[in-house]
Amino acid sequence: MILKKWVSFVFMLTILNVFSQDISFSTLLIDKSLKENANAIIRNHETVIELHDYDDMTVTERRTITILNKNGLGNMDAVIYYNPSIKVKSYDGKVYGSNGEELKKFRNKDYNDYSRTENQLYSEERMLVLDYTPTEYPFTFDFEVVLQTNTTAGLYSWYPIQNYFVSTENSTYKIINEKNVELSIEELNLENTNINKSNEGNIIQYSAKNIAAFKSEYMSPAFDKFAPVVKVVPKKFKLINVDGDAKNWNDFGKWYYDNLLIDCNDLPESAKIEVANLVKDIVDPIEKAKVIYQYVQDKTRYISVQLGIGGWQPMLASQVDNLSYGDCKALTNYTKSLMESQGIEANY
Repeated sequence: MILKKWVSFVFMLTILNVFSQDISFSTLLIDKSLKENANAIIRNHETVIELHDYDDMTVTERRTITILNKNGLGNMDAVIYYNPSIKVKSYDGKVYGSNGEELKKFRNKDYNDYSRTENQLYSEERMLVLDYTPTEYPFTFDFEVVLQTNTTAGLYSWYPIQNYFVSTENSTYKIINEKNVELSIEELNLENTNINKSNEGNIIQYSAKNIAAFKSEYMSPAFDKFAPVVKVVPKKFKLINVDGDAKNWNDFGKWYYDNLLIDCNDLPESAKIEVANLVKDIVDPIEKAKVIYQYVQDKTRYISVQLGIGGWQPMLASQVDNLSYGDCKALTNYTKSLMESQGIEANY
């Protein structure tokens, strides 16, 4: 009688365990060809961009990846990038075992919040990072994040293949263009790949299935030199609080100059006079430029401060002169302003 009850108990546990599994996460379902040369397999990657208008979009990304071994762990990519103009609406993640059983469900507190950039005085660019140490291989990581932003200067690109030694079972990229905003689309290396494209109404969709992993060898090119990618830019866009125009390179350059550069060359008179005294006895503009370049080298140092639109717009020349530091854009603009103050043609 006791043995019968024990057998019944074990049978019930087995049934409960089966029902607690999600067969879609099981590694047993993966085609053998996708495991060849692979350290990780993208089981499903869905990117949906809802372009509500030229200045408003929602991005939903769901990514399911099976990590086959320790070498594939770096492809887990459990990182969320955000800043004051990109709001994280929701995110969650789960880990499943090889049979599809749920091993762990992550909470918000499991994600560490870091600055996205190092060696900078201050930056508003942030990232949420999940630091997970697996207890077994293979395992499957399922992750979803929803972002909201008013910055549409370049939509999220689509990379159906992630890297060397990573295969793709299924990947889709969908743009729902609610206001039919005019788009510029660049498709690279899509030929001779198992990639399909559809364009119906206001929805553009790309999909890829069953792409085997590429094996890296000595002297192999950088992966992005031949990997397929789709890049999308609205021809009218928003960059934080500035409307933008990118119908062509001429329009984009004019917009950049008129909105981000034109008022940044405000050198104080004291700086103009100081540099004028340094070059007053020099006729050759090349030699003048050398003196000004050395002046900038001696006076300033590189420190990056990325606030607001600072990733695109340089600090004012007057600020660099006063603080004696700036990032690459700021120091370039400062040098250009000094040269122009002495009648030397210079371009940013």
